[in-house]
Amino acid sequence: TFGLRGTVSTGFKAPTPGQSNAFNVSTEFDLEIQELVNNGTVPATSAPALLRGGKPLEPEESTNFTFGTFFNVGALDVTIDYFSIDVDDRLSLTQDFALTEEEVEDLIAEGIRPRASTLSRPTRSRGRIRTRRSACRTTTRTPRS
Repeated sequence: TFGLRGTVSTGFKAPTPGQSNAFNVSTEFDLEIQELVNNGTVPATSAPALLRGGKPLEPEESTNFTFGTFFNVGALDVTIDYFSIDVDDRLSLTQDFALTEEEVEDLIAEGIRPRASTLSRPTRSRGRIRTRRSACRTTTRTPRS
C-alpha cells in the first residue's frame, strides 16, 4: 500500500475575556530596591497600557499546511508527515515596564508597574512526524485442566 495526503487550513482564536479585561495587581518585595512594589497585568486598553501603545486585542490567525505519505514494506507500516503552522497576531504579555514619575502622577489612582496583553510577533512551527508499526503474531494457548 502507498498513498499521499495533505491539508491546508486556516484558523483563528479570539482573545478570551480574561485576556481582554483582566486587571490583576499584586504587591511584591523588590530585592533590588528593597521596597514593596505593585505589579500587575492590565487590559490592553487601560491607561497604563495606552501609554505604551496598547490597543484593543484582535484574534490570532493561523495558516496550516501538512503533507505526507504512508506505505508498508512487508509487515512494516510507515508514515511520514510534514507540518507548518504560521500564526499572526499571537496573543502574549508585554515585558514588564516601569512608569516615569510624570506617568505615575497621572496614574496615581492605579499606582501600578504594569504589563499588558498584546499582539506579538508572528510565529511559525514546523516539523516532521514519522511512525512505524510492525505486525506481530501472537499465539494464545488455553491450559487444559
